[in-house]
Amino acid sequence: MAKKKTKIKDLYTQVMEMKERGEKLLLKKRRFLGYDTGFPLLNLAIDGIQNELYILAGASAMGKTTFLTQICWQLAENNHDLHVIFLSLDQSSLDITAKFVGQLGEIPVDYVQHPFPIDEELDEGRIGSIFRISELKDRITIIDDSDFSIDDLDSLIKKMNKDGIEDICVLIDPALKLHKMNEGEDFIHAYRNIFLSLKRMCRKRNCGIITSFGLSHAAELKRAEKKNLLEIPELLSLSYSVMILHTDYMNDFDTPFLEWDWSGRDIIVPISEINIIKNKMNFFRGRIFYKFFASFAKYRECIDEENQNYNEMIGNIGFHKDKEKRKDRMLLEKQLLKDDKVDV
Repeated sequence: MAKKKTKIKDLYTQVMEMKERGEKLLLKKRRFLGYDTGFPLLNLAIDGIQNELYILAGASAMGKTTFLTQICWQLAENNHDLHVIFLSLDQSSLDITAKFVGQLGEIPVDYVQHPFPIDEELDEGRIGSIFRISELKDRITIIDDSDFSIDDLDSLIKKMNKDGIEDICVLIDPALKLHKMNEGEDFIHAYRNIFLSLKRMCRKRNCGIITSFGLSHAAELKRAEKKNLLEIPELLSLSYSVMILHTDYMNDFDTPFLEWDWSGRDIIVPISEINIIKNKMNFFRGRIFYKFFASFAKYRECIDEENQNYNEMIGNIGFHKDKEKRKDRMLLEKQLLKDDKVDV
């Protein structure tokens, strides 16, 4: 088989492409480069979704699938030339579409799936949301086949390109299920192969890819940090941006990271956070906070002032924890000195 020739662009062509990209932003009057996620602060923080590899990491039950589900239809609704492929390898397409409808219309997902007995107000919203989601039928493809592979995905994108669909973004939940484990293969090696293949696909097919990545049980008990990802270097080295999703309320019912809404269906509203720990072409590193409404499985991005308050809360919590550690260390040192004097 003849080796495929690599197309090398000259510097002038590359500079003109960069210039044209900037001019498009001026025409659109937008401050970010990539596709609109539907979350204004996230758009600015990561410069929108571009034809790169993005990782959404988080422990089990932190909300990765729900967050990607919302990103999916928001990408399609806000970017009219974009086709979104959602590889939902953990949940069925019926569950995903029920969340679409619930999130868009802010209708309880349970009512979307079980609309009896009829609630006239909710049913009007349910039918309206079903209609709006169905209008995206030509620009969202949901695949819930657990045997779907990376090669299958590459073939699908190639076919779409031949059919004239150029702007494509792929959401994968979770990444590991795209890979068939070989005998004796460990998870670290499997993830290396997955991330390398997805990175190459971004370049080869000129598409954006957002994939979820499950963290260990330790990330359920406390906020995950960059060190929780170092076991798989490719996760950081090959990705364009890495975000960690955390919801404190999932493991600490006494957390201060929640709000009360006595007028809505969700009296308790947990505060979730996206911690952006890698951002290749943007200076932003830090947390963006979201209110999570469990009944309709929807995230609402907190405004600037709320984000500032919650970031300060995390700083204060860290300060008091460090203060307690220093106090315990001083007490221990005093006790050791006292023991030494007794020994003498």
